[in-house]
Amino acid sequence: MANTLAIRPANITSLSLKIFPASTTRINTKADTNSSPATLPERKIFLFGKIIDDLYSTQFLPITIEKSDDLYIASDDIFGVYGDGDTEGEALEDYRISLLDYYQLVEIQAYKDDQNQALFHHLKLYISHSTK
Repeated sequence: MANTLAIRPANITSLSLKIFPASTTRINTKADTNSSPATLPERKIFLFGKIIDDLYSTQFLPITIEKSDDLYIASDDIFGVYGDGDTEGEALEDYRISLLDYYQLVEIQAYKDDQNQALFHHLKLYISHSTK
């Protein structure tokens, strides 16, 4: 099973999630002046509450937002899901759609074997699928 899943959605819906900034912004730099130049700052935020449709985060989900060339990337270190876009907002929208797709894929696969069941159980520690 791959460690990272990237799903490119065909459509994007409106953003409706709570974003909590983390306490620090980190800048990656190279100590050697002959090395490549410093990268742009990366920012940590936390998502909580409604993510998309009927998918909710049940605890703070840490997200890293970075800029690579002209593209923003929103990603998590827990599930290996990411989204990208021309702006931070577009990257977050793409991320949450990818997270929904990932949740649905893992949910379908959960009944096939113990490893997938364990993965789905871990996912449900952070994400809830509401039927309201």
